Amino acid sequence: MTSSAGHIFKKPVEITLNYKADQIAQGSSAAVYYYNESQKSWVYLGGTMNADGTVTVNVNHFTKFAVFNYELTALLDLAGHWVKPYTDRLIGMNVVQGFEDRKFHPEDTLTRGQFAKMVAEAFKLPTSTVSTSFEDDSKIPSWAKASVAAAVKAGFINGYDENGKTLFEADQTITRAEMSVIMARALSANGNKSETVQNQFRDATSMPAWAQASVNTAVSSGILNGYEDQTFRPSLAATRAEASVMIYKLLEALNI
Repeated sequence: MTSSAGHIFKKPVEITLNYKADQIAQGSSAAVYYYNESQKSWVYLGGTMNADGTVTVNVNHFTKFAVFNYELTALLDLAGHWVKPYTDRLIGMNVVQGFEDRKFHPEDTLTRGQFAKMVAEAFKLPTSTVSTSFEDDSKIPSWAKASVAAAVKAGFINGYDENGKTLFEADQTITRAEMSVIMARALSANGNKSETVQNQFRDATSMPAWAQASVNTAVSSGILNGYEDQTFRPSLAATRAEASVMIYKLLEALNI
């Protein structure tokens, strides 16, 4: 699932590529993509168009790059929002989308089904029409079912054991602790071996035992942060904005 990149940089490097302005359609832009050998597909990076007929983008590894026509997707409530630099790339990768009102709703909380779909799209996990083994499989929305099955098969996410049954609870909001576990599993599955450091959050005693190691891994890898008051708030429901930043940083950590 990781890219078979060439040389990987410790810090992002700016590259500039040429493009033909007359081949960029109205309402579109020139965007840089790189070829992911493992996924066998071109992955959106984005970039800034320059007046001299070039496009500039920061990259963290050398591989095959190309400039393609990219149809801009403008979501009304992202203009000027702090999360826009992160969602720009995820929208280009089709990891996140807006709603019918042409808005992203960054402060809305995220469900387990929605996050499973984001993860599956981010890693281009193979999907199928096979049902999951969860007791509440019939309650998983049709738009999320293949993604949930793919994320479970990849070992990224599990269900809950309740009264002898395993449930997925697709419509339940996902917590920061749960997202930490998924992030850590994705890192491990993709060969990341970053050094893990014990983090000292003020609310460490409220951290579920099953999430402690994952939180340390995700924070040490730069994917998750605490709040300004030095708390982590593991049981807090994550927002769409927070989830977007986490996915973005996860892909960066894995050079995807």
